Order: sequence, then C-alpha cells, then structure tokens
Amino acid sequence: MRRLFSILTAAILTAGASAAFAQEPDQNVTDEQRAEAESLFAEGRKLLTDKKKLNEACDTLAKSYEIQKRGDTLLNLAECHRRQGKTATAWREFDEAIKYAKEVQFTEAIETAERLRDQLAVGLSQLQVDVPVPTPEPEELVVILDGKPLPWVQWGDPLFVDPGLHTVSASAKGYVSFDSSAEVKEGAGRTTITVRLEKVPEPPKPPAKVEPKPEPKPVPKPPQAEASLPIWAIVVGSTGVAMMGVSIGFGVDVLDVGGELDDQCLGEARNQCPSTYDFEGAYAHEKRSFGLFVGFGAAGIAATAVGAIGLGLGLSSSGSDKAALPITVLPWATAEGAGVVVGGAL
Repeated sequence: MRRLFSILTAAILTAGASAAFAQEPDQNVTDEQRAEAESLFAEGRKLLTDKKKLNEACDTLAKSYEIQKRGDTLLNLAECHRRQGKTATAWREFDEAIKYAKEVQFTEAIETAERLRDQLAVGLSQLQVDVPVPTPEPEELVVILDGKPLPWVQWGDPLFVDPGLHTVSASAKGYVSFDSSAEVKEGAGRTTITVRLEKVPEPPKPPAKVEPKPEPKPVPKPPQAEASLPIWAIVVGSTGVAMMGVSIGFGVDVLDVGGELDDQCLGEARNQCPSTYDFEGAYAHEKRSFGLFVGFGAAGIAATAVGAIGLGLGLSSSGSDKAALPITVLPWATAEGAGVVVGGAL
C-alpha cells in the first residue's frame, strides 16, 4: 500500500499528469502570463526534488499559482508546504486541489490528495482567539491574526494553523491597543490567546490653581469730620459783642446826663438846681441810662463768654458723633436795666 501511495504521489507530480490535471485555459490570463506560469511551475517542481531548496521551491510554485490558478500547481504547492511542516496550509491546499481534480475526473489525484489531506488532519495544530467584548461594545473593534483581519465569526473558534509563532493584535476606539503572541507546537493540541481590552486612561486633571492669598487691605481710618464752628456760639458771641457796644453807648449817655446835672445843680450834691430845670426828668434819664449800661454790659460780657466757650467746645468735639445740643439766647431790656438769658446745655 505504501509503495502504491508513493507511486501515485510521484505520478501526480510529473509533467504528464500535470497536463491532464490542468484546467481549461483561463480567459483572463494572457499567453505571456500562461507561459510564465508554466515556466515557474517547471522550475518549482525541479527545486522540489532538492531538500536544501525547499523554501525556494515553495515560493516559486506560489508565484506560478498566483499568475494562473491550476490544479496541478496547487497540488505540488500543497506537497511542498507539507514537507516544510506547514501542516494547516498544506491541508487546506490539498482540500482545494481535490476540487480541481474532481472537475477533470483525475481519479489518482483525487485519491492521493484525499489521503494526504486526511493524514494531515489527524495532527493539525489549533489556535483559538478569544475576544471577550466589553459592554457596551467598543467602536471600530478589529482583531488581526498574523497580519490579516480575523472575521468576528471566527472569534472564539479553534482554527487550524501551522506550527510556529503566531501574533494577535486588537484595537478599538477609546481602548489601549492589544498585542500578544504564542508558540503553537506541532501535533494535535490547542493554544488559546485571549484578547484583553482596557480603556485608555483619562488624562490627568491639571493641578488646581492656587490663588495667591490677597494681601490684607489696610483698614481705612474713619473720616474725620471737618472742623466746623457751631452757629449758636457765633450768634451768642456776636450778640454779646453787640450788647457791649450798646452798653458803651448808654455809658456815654450816663456821662453826658450826669455832667449836665452837675453843671445845673452846682456839683455832685445836686441840691441847688434852678427852678426852671427839670431835675426829676434828667435824673430819671441818668438812672435809666446807667441801668441799661450795666445791664447791656453784663449781658454782653456773659453772652461773649458763652460764645467763646461754645466755639472752644465745638472745635474740640468736631470729630465726635454727638449731635450738637441747641442753645437758646434771649436778650432783655427794661427801664431799670438790661440782660440776656442763655438756655440749653454745653
């Protein structure tokens, strides 16, 4: 059985079998492209026989298949990848090559490809990418496996992968980018990479501004009232001065009348007055003028003194809040004398 399997494999990889396995000419491929694909296929099949040039052989066959999709090229490429140890890649390529073989009813190729595919399936390595989606679901969430986007329908499902290092990255709006890798070992088994998304931390708040303490404002001194002279003191003082002036007038009158009496009545005794002289009238005049002189003089002195005292007190208490107390000044005069009455409080 093993000998027959080897013979079938060798037959598939021969040029004659390739011609029978090729598809109908692709209308989208030019003659130049077709010739280039056949040249690369022949070169790759030749390199495949040399173990040291296995990587070069796979690259050459891959270029040929990229130019023209042919079943024989894909079957040889699958065998090349199987020899490289890329089990999952070879498994998928063998499965795809079977479809080409069935289209041309190439029985030997179908049987050989199925055997190789099933043989690889037993020891395929698996990689599972779990993506716990936060709530609410992030915007623009993208998961990348080995440089290619991983459809969301494959999240959380075991995937057949080639043994070796595999990388997974994820990004979403408002989240920190995720990057991870895992070494998948050869043989049946499963390796899991779990994507963990963390929100982008909010930028630190700027430090609170420390307002400088305002300097203490100087306490304004209470405004001092301008010195003002109390009106009542001025009035009283002025009245006193006027009364003293009147008193002087009456004093002069007393001197005149007294001098006249002395002249008419022969001296200070005034006992020898002429009969025609009105002694009583002159004497009464003198007496009245003297009384007014004394009264107005005393009242004037008193009023002037009160006015002076009021002015002094007004100047000393001009800054106080006390209200000025009213002062009443009432001058008086009679036939017997004159004076002034001062009422109120100082």
